[in-house]
Amino acid sequence: MKNLTLLMHDYRLCLRTIWNTFLATEGDWDDRDYFCNAAVQLFKAIVLFTFEEDRKSEILPAYRDDQKPFMPICVKATNTDDILVSKSGKFHDTEPLISEFNLEHVDMRYVDLYDFNELSFREFKYVKVEIVESSEIEHVGYRLLVPFENAQFKKLDN
Repeated sequence: MKNLTLLMHDYRLCLRTIWNTFLATEGDWDDRDYFCNAAVQLFKAIVLFTFEEDRKSEILPAYRDDQKPFMPICVKATNTDDILVSKSGKFHDTEPLISEFNLEHVDMRYVDLYDFNELSFREFKYVKVEIVESSEIEHVGYRLLVPFENAQFKKLDN
């Protein structure tokens, strides 16, 4: 596995800079959608530049409800503090992760960077992940928001 955490920090900084410099003050839903489309290309250029096979993968923009996890990138949370869970996949109905939730036995894959504010200033404070495997079968498919500072990113070997 290759550590992608620094690349993901660079990618987040790039997104924040572009959005907050050029789009945040006058952002509208169309601007958000154009930005999300561009973010997919930036992700491929910044994070996946050394992984030729993965650069050809279909990655859906954040505004799409059918966004899938990007299976080659595994996300590990360094702790469970401030992790939010959505059983429906929609983040307007998140709740704090219960303390009994054991992340040791959970395989989480990267979906996108996330910020609750979609039109004005954005920090992309969270990493949106999906549980793809768990010792607790009912957790498979849950979407979590992991605070970016608590996330480690690894590129899985083929």
